[in-house]
Amino acid sequence: MMKTEITAEEIVSILHDMGYRASCEQEGSDVIIHSASQGFMWQLNVCEINESQASDFLMFSHLREVNPVLFPVGRICNEFNREAPQGVATYIMIDNEDLTHEALINLELAISLHGGVSEDWVRSQITGWDFTLGMFDKKVRECEEPSSKDDLF
Repeated sequence: MMKTEITAEEIVSILHDMGYRASCEQEGSDVIIHSASQGFMWQLNVCEINESQASDFLMFSHLREVNPVLFPVGRICNEFNREAPQGVATYIMIDNEDLTHEALINLELAISLHGGVSEDWVRSQITGWDFTLGMFDKKVRECEEPSSKDDLF
């Protein structure tokens, strides 16, 4: 059966069936599903007001705090975006002395159910997200700069 919309409850059920831990929370006016894979937390924004309402658009995301001295965020995002078959990496520089990390790297993958999709297709998108998350982590680790033992400044 083709679906043009899916609820957060249905997505959580699919995630559980696939072996993921998943929970659903209301955050402001959005319903967010929290899960993890490969040792990294991620979320799925269902973009609706309550978990029983259906949505035709989903947004996977993973946010990572990094030190931009050790992790060249521009290079990481540019190389990932050139190589990845899906998903988009962006970064945000933070100017806050209270934080130990000065940059955030964000990975996002949007999927649309317009036109109708099967549950197997939704499962394949979750698998694709997990693959993309692994590619992203690999790129972050590849680009890590060695740290100096000497304090040069």
